Amino acid sequence: MMPTTTEHHQSAGEVRVGIASWYQTDRHRVCASNFIPIGSRVLVRFGEFSTVVRVVGTGPREDLGRIIDLSPDAFHALAPLSRGIITVEVTILKD
Repeated sequence: MMPTTTEHHQSAGEVRVGIASWYQTDRHRVCASNFIPIGSRVLVRFGEFSTVVRVVGTGPREDLGRIIDLSPDAFHALAPLSRGIITVEVTILKD
């Protein structure tokens, strides 16, 4: 069973693999996650592509199997927005 946000937040160096989606925002290189503390920087990888984003909010819908929502520019650095969702590796970085 996956821990909920009240049970466990990941810390620097920890890695999680799961589904990423994108959400509409005017902010650049940001994301929302329920398992990473707000303010953290994370490295998101999809195949040979990667981007670094900062967590600025909570989300996405965990019941849909998603672990992170990316801003459009961050998602586009990994794959075309038309993909909608992708399977990514998320690593929390030390500040």
